Amino acid sequence: MWARDEGKVDWKISRVIHIIGAIIRGNGMRNNEEADRFFGFDLISSIGTHWMFPAFPEEEMSVNASTRILRNLDGLLAEVPLDGHSTIPHFLESPVRTPAYWFARKPGRFDRSHPDCRPDVKALHQTHPNDRDHPLGVNYGSMIGRVRDLSNVAEALEAADAKWSTLSETVGQPESA
Repeated sequence: MWARDEGKVDWKISRVIHIIGAIIRGNGMRNNEEADRFFGFDLISSIGTHWMFPAFPEEEMSVNASTRILRNLDGLLAEVPLDGHSTIPHFLESPVRTPAYWFARKPGRFDRSHPDCRPDVKALHQTHPNDRDHPLGVNYGSMIGRVRDLSNVAEALEAADAKWSTLSETVGQPESA
């Protein structure tokens, strides 16, 4: 059924995305929390700590007309929108420059005895009391996402593509059978 109406399905999905985008923009929503409140979704809270201790200090590196460059808690240099709307950052630089560079710094960034490694349970109970009327999740992020971000996979894929192009030019393309 989907295959027969493929063009219609693509058009319908595109139209729905366009309508939702217009509603979001027209009502000034900039992130998930604002959209959840607007659409009346149930509140879902989550707790978690940062995964690297001590984390890198957050600092603003530069600002231009529409974006700012930040060093985030993971040590990644990230370009983010100046207006603060929610989006995936454009990562510019990683603390993992080479394996040797990272392994020399890794022990100082994964210190299980660091005081920030222990969550403040009392503060968590105050912020999220047992009598709350909404669920509470535990969020530590995605390990695959962490590896992807730290290793700057986009750069690695571009480099691999460049090496493959050079190799195929040198060796030649295989002949088709």
